[in-house]
Amino acid sequence: MGRGRGACRMPANSGRAGSSGYEDTHLGHSYRASGGASKREEIGYHRRPMAAADENRPALTAGSAGARRLAIVLANYNQAAHLAASVERLQATCSLLRLEAQLILVDDGSTDATWRESLAVAARYPNVRLHRQPENLGRGAAVAAGVRMAETDLVGTLDTDLEVPPHYVVPLVERIEAGADLAIAHRHYPLPLGVSRAWELGRWIAHKGYRQLTRAALQTPIDTLSGCKVLRRDRLLPVIDSIQDQRWFWDTELVVRARRAGLRVAEVDAFCPGKAEGSSTVDTLRETIAHLSSVAKLRRELDRAGWGALG
Repeated sequence: MGRGRGACRMPANSGRAGSSGYEDTHLGHSYRASGGASKREEIGYHRRPMAAADENRPALTAGSAGARRLAIVLANYNQAAHLAASVERLQATCSLLRLEAQLILVDDGSTDATWRESLAVAARYPNVRLHRQPENLGRGAAVAAGVRMAETDLVGTLDTDLEVPPHYVVPLVERIEAGADLAIAHRHYPLPLGVSRAWELGRWIAHKGYRQLTRAALQTPIDTLSGCKVLRRDRLLPVIDSIQDQRWFWDTELVVRARRAGLRVAEVDAFCPGKAEGSSTVDTLRETIAHLSSVAKLRRELDRAGWGALG
């Protein structure tokens, strides 16, 4: 079995612990995980535009001097059609932008060929690690499992379809280096016009509406549903452990609870071309209803327990 710096890969015939060098946890098949300590700072909220990438800069391989080190988590549910191409694009981007990245692929109980694709990707790239949930526990639970597995202080998350282009990881890392504990890509979509783009228009309206809802109800003027983030693992693990919702509302809770705890949250503007119709595994109507209910529930909790640094 080949190895890369700070990462290991799983062969295609991997099985249970003892035969493959990885172990089972209560979440399913997994490599080792570790905890972290909490540290709070004065709350801050920052946003700035993306710094342009220098495409003429020489590419680096894993372990190259001067490369920033971080883990990047991809939470996958029925993403077999996108996974291999997305990992290839992400690997190329990390090399170009001087990122020494450990990629953690978490299969959240997929019913398609996602796990088989994950095994193939791990056999190809030595910096890929795998985790398989025993069942579909939700996007939040999958991301949290990946964050706990990470061996680096900085951990990034991306949606597997790379809705937010992966080069935005660099300005997010820069915001962390400037003092933030959590940096988020603030998604900007082009206004879709025309009957043929009605699906995109619906998503655009929902995105804008949810931003206004979280601003008004949760005092959080941030793109809380953005899947593109970078965080300091030791600062955010206690927050992650306190999150109640383990599905799509997980991202909103992460941001609200981090700000309530006094952690510094920053945003970077990110232009997104949007998703193709049918590329998402989200049940939009069901999740919209669930999010409205979850916002109300979290608001009641904050009213009872106090708003902390949000107040």
